[in-house]
Amino acid sequence: MFAAVLSGEASFADAVIFGALLMVPVILMGLTLGFAANLKLSFYKTVLILTVLYLAGALTNMKVLSAASPAAFDMENVIASAVEQIQAGLDNAYAGNPEVQELFRAILGEIAKTMLTISPAIFALLSLLTAYVCAVLFKAFRMRQQADMSFWPAFYRLRADKLSGILFIVVFLLNAVAPEGLFSDASLNVLIILSGAFFLFGLAFIDWRLRASGLKAAPRRLILIACIPLCTMFFMIPLIVVITLGVTDGIFDFRTRTLKKFHGEE
Repeated sequence: MFAAVLSGEASFADAVIFGALLMVPVILMGLTLGFAANLKLSFYKTVLILTVLYLAGALTNMKVLSAASPAAFDMENVIASAVEQIQAGLDNAYAGNPEVQELFRAILGEIAKTMLTISPAIFALLSLLTAYVCAVLFKAFRMRQQADMSFWPAFYRLRADKLSGILFIVVFLLNAVAPEGLFSDASLNVLIILSGAFFLFGLAFIDWRLRASGLKAAPRRLILIACIPLCTMFFMIPLIVVITLGVTDGIFDFRTRTLKKFHGEE
């Protein structure tokens, strides 16, 4: 937003409107957290409501501002502008090699097309992450005030239910066999969103297993933090493994199959 103002693509008034509109979902999210604590609403429902509120607010802001400044806020224009800048840099770097320039142009074209296709999932995942962080921070704040937050599980207790795991498999299979088109794009976005959620559940299962082995909280957290960048390496095989752990644990509930039981929260 600030970059758009500085570049002249958006006015200062657009920035003020953006800030005012951005406060609406933030206020609603704060009220939701308060009501959730008073009504002892489950953690999953609370995060879902926060995600919907934040996503709705973000999409509303983009819609309103794109009407005022299409070049600055239209997703297609934003992606096209970024690709053009990258392509210009590559053209300068490989000025004497037109074949390489054409190769990069084709690759960037496919990347731009893919980014535009999955942009709804990206917005949804960012909203989910924001909602989760807000809920975790709110829980920590309330616990410092000696409030009872035992109805919200610790991270290692987070687990999907069987229906969610089956839904992931169904969407995965549908996307695998669907021909190119609107349904394929829609199922891909849903699959990406579910993958983000099951990645979190997979990390929770790893945390649970580490805790079962007697590992303390601090080294467990370091291991989980290290897992996040690791999942982007080795052709993202670690990412697939973590997501698979989240899905299979949701379906088969591995945690109840062990003899060791855990009581209390950290």
